[in-house]
Amino acid sequence: MFQKAEHTGIYGKAMYQYYQYEDFLSHRNIEEGLDSYIDLWEATKKYLEYYEPISKRNEEFLYAIYLSLVEEAVGNIFTAELNTEKKLELLIKIFSHSVWTDELRRDADLMFRNLTVRKMFISEIKQKILFLLENESYPAEKKCIFAYLDIL
Repeated sequence: MFQKAEHTGIYGKAMYQYYQYEDFLSHRNIEEGLDSYIDLWEATKKYLEYYEPISKRNEEFLYAIYLSLVEEAVGNIFTAELNTEKKLELLIKIFSHSVWTDELRRDADLMFRNLTVRKMFISEIKQKILFLLENESYPAEKKCIFAYLDIL
């Protein structure tokens, strides 16, 4: 249906309020939720590219959305009732994706607040990982995750 539209773009303001409840699928089945986040991002990007090259502003908006999805996913992982090894495995899955690397290497447009505060977000993730590993030792996994986070 949308592909029959003559014009398309991303509107930078919320058009509706979206609420998440504790029993949402993304909170219960974390691993499937991770796959759906990247699938959603890639489908949106591909859809926009179908019409014309994506403008710089719309591309920034896509990456801002991606960072929000990563933030949600990371929060779900840390609060999930999973063992430490599984949590680390899922964090590596998120941060090893090429879109994450692209995200961190971008020059952030000040219009998109979450892009401009990426360093703070990364610092918070590192602190949570250190707290998670306080009584356990996973040096290889920690080193791997921190390597993905230290691109910025």
